Amino acid sequence: MRKDSKEIELLKQEYKEKIQKAKQKEKERKEKLCKKLGSEIISLLDKDDFRNLFFDYIQKNNLEKIKSLCSEVDDFFNINYTNNKEDKSN
Repeated sequence: MRKDSKEIELLKQEYKEKIQKAKQKEKERKEKLCKKLGSEIISLLDKDDFRNLFFDYIQKNNLEKIKSLCSEVDDFFNINYTNNKEDKSN
């Protein structure tokens, strides 16, 4: 019995390690994808037409999570688009 329980524990440990490695690999893939996507979005946001469409869509659809990022985008590009849009709508 002892030998069986030790083997079971070893198998459990191996299984846990494989799961951890798979989770880490998935996390790394997501981070890599986010960096690529972020880079592409930043290059698009550098174009006024796209930036205007992007901000309009966020404002119209009330996307709260992304709205907070808009002020960071404003700061990054040294613009004040978000506040100007809110002022015009009031």
